[in-house]
Amino acid sequence: EENRRAQTYRAPLEWLDRRDTEPKVVLADGPLSNYVTILSKHYVAYPGQLNFLLYPLTEIEIQERRTLSKELQEDLLAKYHVSYIIKDVGASKPNAIEVYRDDHVAIYERK
Repeated sequence: EENRRAQTYRAPLEWLDRRDTEPKVVLADGPLSNYVTILSKHYVAYPGQLNFLLYPLTEIEIQERRTLSKELQEDLLAKYHVSYIIKDVGASKPNAIEVYRDDHVAIYERK
């Protein structure tokens, strides 16, 4: 299962690497967020609950990032410099420009 997921996510993340030469902050749905830093040069806005043990973040920042992963609040997207939002195809569309789509995910760019 994990190998299948990694292969599913490889193409959109490679596309994102080609699009931007500099690392950007990405907000990704669910399990995909686990692969962003492994399969690309980009960072995640919300690294997942267990990964917070590896990052020195305040409790407030953890709460804000958790909120951001569930609700796309413009003020938090701006505060954490989110450039791209990656969502499963069929999920609600964020207020951003769609720049990539395949059978599994869509990538939206915030301006």
